[in-house]
Amino acid sequence: MTPIKEYLINDILPSDPLKAKRLKYKATIYSVLNGELYKRGYSRVLQRCFGPKEVEGILKSIHSGNYGNHVGGISLAHKTLRQGFYWPTLFADAKRIAARCEACQKIANNIHQPPERLQSITFPWPIAIWGIDLIGPMPTAPGGAKHAIVAVDYFTKWVEAESLVHITEANTTIFVKKNILYRFRIPKTIITDNGTQFDSNKLRKLCDKYGINNYYASPTHPQTNGQTEEVNKIIKHNLKAKLAAKKGSWAEKLP
Repeated sequence: MTPIKEYLINDILPSDPLKAKRLKYKATIYSVLNGELYKRGYSRVLQRCFGPKEVEGILKSIHSGNYGNHVGGISLAHKTLRQGFYWPTLFADAKRIAARCEACQKIANNIHQPPERLQSITFPWPIAIWGIDLIGPMPTAPGGAKHAIVAVDYFTKWVEAESLVHITEANTTIFVKKNILYRFRIPKTIITDNGTQFDSNKLRKLCDKYGINNYYASPTHPQTNGQTEEVNKIIKHNLKAKLAAKKGSWAEKLP
């Protein structure tokens, strides 16, 4: 980036005519403001150019900082561009940072799982269908919490989450009552895995009482929606990575 900056500020060009012509052409999409080099993006928004010493800190902050969500390399690069940053090796650097993220590696998906047949479920309105999952064990938080229970609304992608000291059928049923039924309204469907905490008499009685369909996302109950499950998986993946990086303070960072 230095030759472009030198040309724009001091009109310095390479002695070779062909290189000088190429530099002039390349410099047409760059500007210097207050001594800093900027590139005009496709949306005509100026993106500040950075050197190699600064890029790692920028990417780590966007990927896993307080407002990061542990996205993959390509998404990280595009997010960096949208935030107004640019350098020539941005995409390669973003892939490297995302691939080396310890939190992302710990909760990476198992790519060797056999494919399962999926059956589509429609979700016609907000708060109608919720997917509920458990995260953990995590590093022990203040109060002894080691797990989190997470519910995602299929329509809006709204997330409800709470830390748990113990995973029991009573705790999961109370969470459904407090965070879904009492806070919003009675849903049409709840989708969980078939763990004993969800496949329990307490939760079944609650669903029967309010007329809620209770489906299980497992190979023997393939009622989950493929596209929506993928989105929910991304939300839960990012949440797991973000919480894992917070060590013992993860419970305070729950949405």
